[in-house]
Parts: sequence; structure tokens; C-alpha cells
Amino acid sequence: MKICDELSCTGCLVCADTCKMQAISVKKNRQGFSYPVINDAVCVRCGKCVSVCPVNIQKKIRPLQRLLRAGIKIMKKENQQRLVAFLHVWLKNLWKTVE
Repeated sequence: MKICDELSCTGCLVCADTCKMQAISVKKNRQGFSYPVINDAVCVRCGKCVSVCPVNIQKKIRPLQRLLRAGIKIMKKENQQRLVAFLHVWLKNLWKTVE
């Protein structure tokens, strides 16, 4: 299992802090940046490390950001009631994305 691409990793190590099995160790690359390495013998593949990774969350949120921009255009052209309905759906999708 891979948490995120090593080059994209921010080095925040939220993944390691989240792992209850302590299956994630920290290594440093040539440039000295920390990145997580999963011990497959200990990992139970629950996926929590992947779900809390800010790199992965950002990838999921980008399409929702585009949708929000579309909603703002609706606000300028349509009535507020339609915008409220749109934002309700958008926030519901955002919540599902980051869970």
C-alpha cells in the first residue's frame, strides 16, 4: 500500500500519527525530506493513513472547488434559493470526501 507519491509528500507525517498499528516509519530522502514508509508485515490495510493525507485530500477537493465556482456564477445570475440548494449539495459532497 502507498500513502502518496514521495515527491508530493509534504512530510507532515499525519499518516504515521494516525496509524494505530504503528506500521509507518519515517525515512529521509537524499535531499533530507521525511516521508512515510509502510511496514507491510504490520499494516492491516485499514486505509486511515491514506484518508488523512493532505495530498490525497487536496486531490479529492479540487473537483469540488470547480463546482463551487460554478455555484457562485449561479448566485450572480439566479436567485438565492437555488444557490442555497446548490451549496447544501456541495457541502454534503465535501463532507463525504474528507471522511
